[in-house]
Amino acid sequence: VRRSMKGVVKISNPADRVTVIGSLMNLALSAAKFTVGMSCHSTALVSDGVHSLSDLLSDFITLMTVRVGRLPPNKSHPNGFQKCEAYGSLALAIAIIGTGISVGFGACTKILQLFNTRHIGIPSLITATANTTPGVGALVVAFLSV
Repeated sequence: VRRSMKGVVKISNPADRVTVIGSLMNLALSAAKFTVGMSCHSTALVSDGVHSLSDLLSDFITLMTVRVGRLPPNKSHPNGFQKCEAYGSLALAIAIIGTGISVGFGACTKILQLFNTRHIGIPSLITATANTTPGVGALVVAFLSV
């Protein structure tokens, strides 16, 4: 990482540059999906925003473990630091499992809320669903994020 004369950080390694650009994109996507999903009552878009945030976390884990894995061997680590990448992969797997559990729990909670109305009949279920149907904004953000 170098600083240019204008204070802009320049990343010299192409792999790191791609990871940082991807992180910035995931941050913007996550914020947009979560904000629009909440305002348009779209559980799917909120879940997708959480997923994009987990992608951001995985970008940071990847960036850090690859940087540490590139360090040269020293006296205390004569074989180098390549195993750090395996630990990073384990952390990514745990993050993905945690995100899946979180999204699944949120979806189950939303489904149970629909069924916990006083009148369980089909007409009331349709009315409850119609009152929380996502708007056009959710569709636009979902389309742009693909």
